[in-house]
Amino acid sequence: MTLGRRAAAAAVLLAALGLYYWLDTGRTTWAVPEPAAGVTKLTVELAGARIELERSQASWRAISPAAVAPERSGPGYRGLASPQSGEVPARVDWVLGQLCRHDFPTLPASEVSGPAFGLDPPALRLTIVGARTYHLAIGGTNPARDSRYFRLEEPARAGLLPRALVGEIAALAGGGPEH
Repeated sequence: MTLGRRAAAAAVLLAALGLYYWLDTGRTTWAVPEPAAGVTKLTVELAGARIELERSQASWRAISPAAVAPERSGPGYRGLASPQSGEVPARVDWVLGQLCRHDFPTLPASEVSGPAFGLDPPALRLTIVGARTYHLAIGGTNPARDSRYFRLEEPARAGLLPRALVGEIAALAGGGPEH
């Protein structure tokens, strides 16, 4: 199979999954089946950058790297601010609240993997530690370009996350705006 045929087959598969999403919007689930308040550690990996955050009493603090770089400047860039800033804990709590409490459109977990979904390798990786440890991969955009595919390893879940949420997750690791 030529590269052009593979790309066409991948486009057809993505279009079919997009159609499946639009026809079956009643199927939703939480991305991470853990109460947000029970999460004690969060690791975000983006383009070689890795930030580890730990709940310290009622707030969050960076544990790796120990010295967190200040935010990037410019419109739309909201990298991880100084740990003394109230913005970081608020952003972490908001992201976890979204991932752990809001329903997102689901897709068959057995069919959402690999490069066609931008998950081989994923654009973003999250490790969320609570009562259990969860590994969440976030990949490419859907055909409508309003969401990104996600896959949770255990329990096996897959679906779509809004691009605005993915932008907030990327911002934790110092990523730029999600367009």
